[in-house]
Amino acid sequence: MRMRLQKRALFLLPLFFCILIAAHSRAEEPSVRRALLIGCDHFLTQASTEPAAARNVAMLSESLLTDAQGYERILLKSDSVADADGLRAAVQEAFAGVGDGDVSLIYIATHGLYSFENPLEQCALVLSDGVRENRVTALALKEILDAVPGKKVLILDACHSGAFVGKGMPYPDAGPGVFADPDYRVLCSAGGSEDSWYWHSEDDGDPNVRHGASYFATVLSHLLRPSSPADVNRDGRVTLSEMLSCLRRDYAASTPQAYPENDDFVLYFDGASQADESVIRSLQLDSNVITSADPSVRFTFAQTVPSDVYYEIVYRRDNAWDFAGAQMIADRDTAADAGTPGMKRRELTLAGLDETSFGYLMLLVITKPEGHAELQASALISVQSSLASEEIECLTDRAFTPGIGQEASILILHSKPCSLSVAILDPEGKAIRYLGFSEPSRPQGFDGTSIVWDGKKTDGPPADPGRYTVRVTALFGRTVKTLVAEGPQLLP
Repeated sequence: MRMRLQKRALFLLPLFFCILIAAHSRAEEPSVRRALLIGCDHFLTQASTEPAAARNVAMLSESLLTDAQGYERILLKSDSVADADGLRAAVQEAFAGVGDGDVSLIYIATHGLYSFENPLEQCALVLSDGVRENRVTALALKEILDAVPGKKVLILDACHSGAFVGKGMPYPDAGPGVFADPDYRVLCSAGGSEDSWYWHSEDDGDPNVRHGASYFATVLSHLLRPSSPADVNRDGRVTLSEMLSCLRRDYAASTPQAYPENDDFVLYFDGASQADESVIRSLQLDSNVITSADPSVRFTFAQTVPSDVYYEIVYRRDNAWDFAGAQMIADRDTAADAGTPGMKRRELTLAGLDETSFGYLMLLVITKPEGHAELQASALISVQSSLASEEIECLTDRAFTPGIGQEASILILHSKPCSLSVAILDPEGKAIRYLGFSEPSRPQGFDGTSIVWDGKKTDGPPADPGRYTVRVTALFGRTVKTLVAEGPQLLP
């Protein structure tokens, strides 16, 4: 068995059907929650993603129905929204009767488009029902959603989706993006410079039947479940900040982005008393960094039911994931306890690495229930050269005002994988905020790493107005490079 994986940007789901799911809201919180889940699979000018977008919508609806607070309404649309008017009608149907204190969640999976020659307002989603196809720009999408009262949670599962909030860009002054607005909480599957990706597999029982989903929706749906690993402090609430942190740990195919960067808005109320039905849980790597001196990937996970398990190693080449050249390894070829429930510890050794080798790879954990492959977990691994020696550069926004929701972009330029430590220094040179400590870099679609400072100190309060500097320490294998660069000016 081989699971065939393909790359493509995911955006709106095709709307072959429209399903309305009613879920009873609990009285635990005063707000009423409703959701609209849209996906497009069939296009006129873009590659088909069938059945990924439709499966995304189904998985996310199943996850939202486990929310302990509950959703009053969950509207699913697949391959039926093909233009701005259709989107507006779907929004009006899903969120009729919404009040100022309510929460409206909008998920869109489709193809996304953005050219760096255009302003951020022109990044767009492709809406299609397989017969008609139109682009909806970020400005047009926001105009439609602005008509909905209350808080809006926008989840974009699409290529270049980070451009909607001005993040994951190859320059620090791209701007805040259209949805940098206090009425919105935004979660994106990829940075503005990145593709989003989906997978599919054929059914062994019927080669005409295919299964699949986006990598992002697969991981997100696993995290929006009872006893969620994203609930770091175990308080029964998964916040936007917790979700972003967990996605960047557990999701490998691209770099998720969010607005605001560090926010305690609750995305999911965790009903821990409900059963977690995940086949593979708690994938943990000893280290996300390997070198030629120790070319082994060591990891643990929990298997909950008997199942064949496979490991897929996907290498990144020419700024894209090389799924065609991926390696598939059966767990039964690595250990005597393969296929049985319990805690597992595994070690996979990469051949052919030398001191000049560098790059990125993904580890995918796959099972095969009922004759078809299913992605269960993933991890990103940074391969660092022990001989790498290069200069780094740091560029930042010139000024920003946190009080109106602005954030400062910090762009660190480096051409090879490294581990980064970043600190914000006040005018006296004292570190007031650490934005990462020895964090392995990720491929972001350009030679570098884009991160964000929200203008707060490490312990939470806002920093004082003034000019700040940025200290960056980059570890390339055994080589350390450090620089202190002019940072942003924080305005009152």
